Amino acid sequence: MSVHTVQVFLAQDARWTLEVDDPRQVRQYFASRAAAVAAGLKTALEEHVALLVHGAHDGPDEILLKERDGDQSP
Repeated sequence: MSVHTVQVFLAQDARWTLEVDDPRQVRQYFASRAAAVAAGLKTALEEHVALLVHGAHDGPDEILLKERDGDQSP
């Protein structure tokens, strides 16, 4: 089975979870959102699939990514 998505979300126990839609892969837990997103991005790039981050609340990370990519739009 191939991977179609990589997802990061906040679990009920306040840890961040990285989940891949491949039953052979184990769910991973992280203490911080940043660590989970970094691991998710690495996996998504390796698998050439989408990274979905749930529960992000569109915080400063969105702004930082726009600045990194040179997008100055509001």
